[in-house]
Parts: sequence; C-alpha cells; structure tokens
Amino acid sequence: VKMRTTRDVFYLIAIIVLVLQPIGAIFGTIPVWLTGKLPTERLNEAFFSWWMSGFMGRFLFFPFVLVLYSRINFQKLKTMSLQLGMLTILLVALFAWPRGCFGHPPPIIAFAIIYPALAFISARCGFTGAAIGSVLTGVITMSLYKFGDGIFHTLEISEQIIYLNVFIGGGAVLSYLVA
Repeated sequence: VKMRTTRDVFYLIAIIVLVLQPIGAIFGTIPVWLTGKLPTERLNEAFFSWWMSGFMGRFLFFPFVLVLYSRINFQKLKTMSLQLGMLTILLVALFAWPRGCFGHPPPIIAFAIIYPALAFISARCGFTGAAIGSVLTGVITMSLYKFGDGIFHTLEISEQIIYLNVFIGGGAVLSYLVA
C-alpha cells in the first residue's frame, strides 16, 4: 500500500470515517447502552466520542505502520531528525508551558505554531515525515496534556476534548495532504 497521491489520502480517510469507525462506534456504544450503563440521552455523545477517538487512533497509527513496513530510507530519516527534534521541542514547550506571571497562551497558538511545522516537515520529508510527525504530535500532546498543565487546560473539559481531537487529527490530515 502506497500513499503517493492526495486521492490515496482521501481514500484512507473515507475508509476510516465511513466504514471502520461507524462499525466500531456501534459495537462499542450499543452494548453499554443495552446494559443500562449509558443513559439514552447521552447515546449520541458517546457514539461521537467513540467514533472520534477511534478515528484518531487509526488515522495516526495506520500510516505510521505503513511507513514502518515499507522500505525506510535511513538517509532520509537521518535528515528528518533535525526537523522532528524541532517539532518535539515546540510541542513540549507549548504544552508544558508554565503558568508563570503571563498565564497560558490562548489555545489557538498551538495551531498557529505546530501546523506550519508539520507542513514544513511533510513538504521536506514526504509521507514518512508526515507519519512520524503526526504520531509524534499525537503522543507528545496527549502525554503532556495528561501529566502537564498545558494550554488546553484553560478550557472547559468538553472543549478540551474537542480541541485535542481537532488539533491532533487536523495536524495529521494536513501532514498527509502536504506530503
């Protein structure tokens, strides 16, 4: 399986969004609802949450696995290390931002800083850079969000989840389309 064109990326997104995720969300939420552990009025919210989290996992890690099982150009990987290192530093600095006397920056700053970095890595390093950069972004963002006090913590809990999903998923879509 090769991801060489924009059409290939759209096919991947369509299969994940339209086939895999609805099936997973149905088989995940319906049994919980049938046992009475999920109130009927929260069924739509639970379905959407299950669908979104499954999409994120599949969309981040499936291309990464494709990269791992394809022939990796280690010379290209060596040249990517500087860009990926800079992305890591930006992510850690952004999400581990101390409150200090200035408080947290607004969450939109995360998009304004990280998305151009992901686009740059994807343009320079292709699909391999996009896959590694997207997984790196997802793992670091979720880890620092869980253990840190980063910029999304200034929002209500429901907004935090939406911002995290949009931030990580949007960055992955951007990366793959640029690559």
